[in-house]
Amino acid sequence: MRYVLYSSLIAVMCTSMAYAKDQDSAKDKPQIVGYLERVVVQHIDKEYKAKLDTGADTSSLHAEIIELQEPKKKGGKGGYVIFDISSQDGKSSHIRKPLIRMVRIIARGSKGYLHRPVVEMTFCMAGKLVTGEVNLANRERFNYDVLVGRNMLKQAHFAVDSSVEFTTKPNCVSPDAAKEDLEQN
Repeated sequence: MRYVLYSSLIAVMCTSMAYAKDQDSAKDKPQIVGYLERVVVQHIDKEYKAKLDTGADTSSLHAEIIELQEPKKKGGKGGYVIFDISSQDGKSSHIRKPLIRMVRIIARGSKGYLHRPVVEMTFCMAGKLVTGEVNLANRERFNYDVLVGRNMLKQAHFAVDSSVEFTTKPNCVSPDAAKEDLEQN
């Protein structure tokens, strides 16, 4: 009788452990997204078609640099960038952000390098708000104004399926909006 009781108890424990392991592994699995997705640039609330690129270290955004003020001392703080970005509907936004650093990029189709300013921005992708470094570039020669690089893909826990596109919607609730909803209720 004890043997049956112990066997039953062990079976229940193993089943419970297997269920818990399945639940944990489901949390660890990345969300599958397409190589093209819609992205909203937060605080500007403009939606873009973006290319998700696992070959790019950082994300990139099409911008017209109006003013670039680098820090007085190398590696110092206090630099900023003023830039304009336009959405696909032609509306433009004038933005000022702290300069995080300058990045050196291999120029497309040449042996030279480009230097681009890097700022911190928040994108809404597949229902997730993701904040990370974004380099500002003239992307007129590219098909997409926004490129989402590994820095944001990793943070969002996305895996890119190159055979699909536009699998999600960028529906995000900003932390400020969520806080306002809680205060109203």
